[in-house]
Amino acid sequence: MSMTQRTHKTEPLGKYISIIHRYGHSFLEKRLSHLNISGGDLPYISVIHRNEGLNQDELSESLGVDKTTTARIVKKLINLGYVSRNHDVNDKRVYRLHLTPRAKAIIPQIKQATAEWNSAISRGLSEAEKAQSQEALRRMAENARRLKENNYQGLIH
Repeated sequence: MSMTQRTHKTEPLGKYISIIHRYGHSFLEKRLSHLNISGGDLPYISVIHRNEGLNQDELSESLGVDKTTTARIVKKLINLGYVSRNHDVNDKRVYRLHLTPRAKAIIPQIKQATAEWNSAISRGLSEAEKAQSQEALRRMAENARRLKENNYQGLIH
């Protein structure tokens, strides 16, 4: 039975989000395998690209991941030569993250692969449906973030 044959009322939304996420990682890893980065590394590179000079805590917050995971992936990206970590000029306890020239050179490849994925998964959807889906997912992510901030206590109203 295909996913479209099942009734969507009986299955959790997270199931479909998880499927899309896993297949997306696999697709991006295959498309970008020559770069030695995984699908899980790409959000880190993208956020640093959009926010040059942010620190690891800000990166964790932006991605909604724990600091330990961020530290591990940043270390990997530093070792691969994609990210540099430098002391903040005003506070030597803080490290600022920047993409290296090597990482900046692969941004077009990352954007192309991401665009291919987005196009593939939204095939058959109208522009209005794409916009609605994106807005709904953005709001669900925001609800999840707020629930986490409340230590997963209570309902969001």
